[in-house]
Amino acid sequence: MASAAVELHLLDLDRAPAEPAALAPAERERARTLAEPARRRFLAGRTALRRLLAQHLGGRPEALPIALGPHGKPVLATARPRLAFSLAHSGRWALLALAELDTVGVDLERLRPLDDPDGLARLVLPDAERRTVALLPPALRTRALLRAWVREE
Repeated sequence: MASAAVELHLLDLDRAPAEPAALAPAERERARTLAEPARRRFLAGRTALRRLLAQHLGGRPEALPIALGPHGKPVLATARPRLAFSLAHSGRWALLALAELDTVGVDLERLRPLDDPDGLARLVLPDAERRTVALLPPALRTRALLRAWVREE
């Protein structure tokens, strides 16, 4: 069985172009509801996503049919050609994956202090993984929790 290639792009959202004209009207409206710097970062991430999809599929970035899937994940609302994408962001960084698959997923979390690491672990980790993280010395738990969370995603 041949495996499909996954194209990955790491983006610095504070330096990437943020072009509202490349977005669909609903995305521009969503951007208007965000405060800076989240607004600019959202625009930059969606600009990069739509430009890359347009390079692969042809057409204008703002006209690509992106819809929300059953769990709220953005998907292409067309079956042909088959192209899956995933866009994850954390702070100023974003990771974008494209692949000729039914689905693809990436996640990205910057290492940062967490207000309630135990509460987050209860929400995002299976019991066995949560117990493993809890056994670590406190200085190592946040990094381990974030790594485990990214793997789960």
